[in-house]
Amino acid sequence: MRRGRSPGHLPARAVGRHHRLALSGLPVERFQFDGFAPRKSGARRAWLAELVTERRACVFFESPHRLAETLADARDVLGRTVGPRCVAS
Repeated sequence: MRRGRSPGHLPARAVGRHHRLALSGLPVERFQFDGFAPRKSGARRAWLAELVTERRACVFFESPHRLAETLADARDVLGRTVGPRCVAS
């Protein structure tokens, strides 16, 4: 352990993400974190299709220049009626 850091210390950026998840209103008793969405649309759509039956809140990163494409793919693959959604930057 590095000096000056207590056990359980989280960087401010990580704490901010957790707060946003908690404030989203989504059921977050259990959630999964998937890192970045795939870059290419076909791979991203296949990845999103795997989430259709997921009951936990799903959290992932996306770069600003691909966000619109990813949201369009999510709308097409996941539909508009599958549970609550939340997008946070």
